[in-house]
Amino acid sequence: MKDAIRSPDEALLRCAASAMRLAYKGFGISPLAIQFWPAQSAVAVSSLVFLAMGVDVDPIYLLVAGFCALWTIRFWKSHSVRRTDSTKEWSADLYRTYSNKAAVLRTQTALVRQGMLFAALGMTAVSFSEVSEDIHQLSTWQRCVFPLDYWVLVALAYLMSAEPPVPDDGDLLRIASRA
Repeated sequence: MKDAIRSPDEALLRCAASAMRLAYKGFGISPLAIQFWPAQSAVAVSSLVFLAMGVDVDPIYLLVAGFCALWTIRFWKSHSVRRTDSTKEWSADLYRTYSNKAAVLRTQTALVRQGMLFAALGMTAVSFSEVSEDIHQLSTWQRCVFPLDYWVLVALAYLMSAEPPVPDDGDLLRIASRA
């Protein structure tokens, strides 16, 4: 990565790379597990929250709960390789594979990530404002769920695009870092 930070996108990519490095070096957690399980869990839990909101507040939230449940199932199925790789020990082969994928994502999805970031900021501002009576009806924890889902997706986009940490698997010649 470059030394100079020119945009919020680069700063967030560095933060995501640092978070994965800290989790791997400090706690032994695979970077793939950091990319997969928090997003899967947050959307699955929020589907339950939207289900409760559909019963308590308005039945339209049942539709949102259904969309979250469908997204959870689709994410589970479409990321099956990443899920199984997250249970393996982080190695030079996995590093090469996912480092190349991250490099492609960094270049091809920069505008998408920035758009998601600004949309998440806007959604957060709207959900904590008193714009409409529907938002006023929701309790504080329910207001937090709307932007939380979007922020999780933003974090997922940055984690998948960030450079994963170099593995510590006896690769003394640093073949993985030259790949």
